[in-house]
Amino acid sequence: MSSNATTPSFPKVTFIKPYWGIKEFFGGTFYRDVGDNNSIEILTKKFRNKLNIKGTIIPTSSGRTAFELALRVLKNKYPERNKVVIPTYGCKGTFDPIIKTGLTPVLVDVGKDLNITPSTAKDYLTTEVLAVLVPHLSGCKAEIENLAKMAKEKNIIIIEDVCQALGGRNSTGFWGTQYDMAIFSFGMGKNLMATAGGFLVSNVFEKEIPDEAKNLGDENTDTVKKRFENVVSKYFLKKDIEFETRNIMSSYKYNKMHPLDAKLLLIQINRLENILQKRRSNAEKIIKELKKTGLKFNLQEDMNNVYTKLSLIFEDANECSELKSCFHKMGIEPEEMYAPLHLSNAGLKSSCPYSEKVYKNVFNIPIRPNLKNKELNMILKAILNVKGSNGLKPSSKQTGGQARLHKIFTRLKRKTKKKKH
Repeated sequence: MSSNATTPSFPKVTFIKPYWGIKEFFGGTFYRDVGDNNSIEILTKKFRNKLNIKGTIIPTSSGRTAFELALRVLKNKYPERNKVVIPTYGCKGTFDPIIKTGLTPVLVDVGKDLNITPSTAKDYLTTEVLAVLVPHLSGCKAEIENLAKMAKEKNIIIIEDVCQALGGRNSTGFWGTQYDMAIFSFGMGKNLMATAGGFLVSNVFEKEIPDEAKNLGDENTDTVKKRFENVVSKYFLKKDIEFETRNIMSSYKYNKMHPLDAKLLLIQINRLENILQKRRSNAEKIIKELKKTGLKFNLQEDMNNVYTKLSLIFEDANECSELKSCFHKMGIEPEEMYAPLHLSNAGLKSSCPYSEKVYKNVFNIPIRPNLKNKELNMILKAILNVKGSNGLKPSSKQTGGQARLHKIFTRLKRKTKKKKH
């Protein structure tokens, strides 16, 4: 190693850290192709039972692959339709499979909860449209019921994107089980987390979907094991990973799920409820402190929000920057959200004023289920350092005695005001 080499700097509180324990470490480290290759079949059965899925389930190498598989089948069934409607505010992984299958993306705006809505989509649901993708972004449920009704009137397939909302449910059942198709993802940051992996769930085309799935390739075991080693190195050993191996982490190929990923997911699937409960608990504590600050921001309002991410939508760019800056100074890693897809893809014209207005003022706060109390308290302290509940910015160096004096001073001011009245 060169004497000029420097140790990379890692945040004290990372946004992502897989909630893996000793079983996952052993399962990944000692994985062998022989003897472990029935894990996909077992996982699929458990997933079906857990979510009460009636339709076809196809294990894939990613959520993107699941989406591509769905589009390949639909393109063959309806060759006269060549457009796919997706929200412009979202992951590039929703865009790539459309291009890869030779279809045309139609990018539409989102509502105040950052999800596609019936009003933003209605003018684009034409007879040329093959499918509309409806993500529940960050774990907040979209208005899929009305979108599904509108789509059905024009024979458009609804594909529910549950990649960021696994475990979400309402009175009618789990999200991703009730409409035409649904895609799930198990990559970094998801509610069940392997090195990669996904599922396509379909309540339509029960013959065509498995037939197309026969075209899925096999992931190379050495590549998957390298992905596992990278995850351990980056998130647990806090080592930098070489540029060429980073590409392994984000590669998108038309493949089946690998048994190693299925094995990791099998260890976690019985903890799903606990994972969701911890995410919600962390989110609620952070939201409670945020509401004391006087900062002008919006949240994704949904009583059934599973909080895969806690997304803050700021009205004021300066306040957004101030809070992010405070997090960075304290060693807390926020996550940037998306740039609208129509702005980053040349030749795509779309009128999406709300996405263009807010996208620079949205970011996510860490709420992962394995946040330690110390880490959560650091986040809460950072929030309080931005602005006090009375609009007074407290000093981060304030001693216990100074804090007591501040409280006494505040009480005296209140009493003085009462006497004047």
